[in-house]
Amino acid sequence: MIKIHRAFSWQHIFDKAGMWTSGLCAVHCIAIPFFLSMSAFSSMVFLHNENIENMVLVVSAMIGVGSLGNSFIKLHKRWLPLIVLFIGLCLIVLSRLELNVSEPIFASSGASLMASAHFLNIRYCKKFGSQCECC
Repeated sequence: MIKIHRAFSWQHIFDKAGMWTSGLCAVHCIAIPFFLSMSAFSSMVFLHNENIENMVLVVSAMIGVGSLGNSFIKLHKRWLPLIVLFIGLCLIVLSRLELNVSEPIFASSGASLMASAHFLNIRYCKKFGSQCECC
């Protein structure tokens, strides 16, 4: 029977949650402007709520930094997932600021990068974390 260390099983759960949250954020960033531009869906403005989007961004950032930081310290010591996460967060923050940038493109690209950072983290946990048997 394979013994799974508790910290690493939580690590895997947080990476999966981060990938799903970031992936759904990317779909949201692409789909909402598309649906709101169609006249039949123009009443669905409640889906473009700034407070909910900011809350999802904060939760995604907390999950990402916690998950990737923990596995960086305890397992693989690879910077790439943290750098990709940081670039993704920067793109999303740039899209949230009222600059002359295309919000859907920057936000969806940033969310995709955040999901990719979690994917890289899972791969590094499998490759370099010999005590990680959960991934």
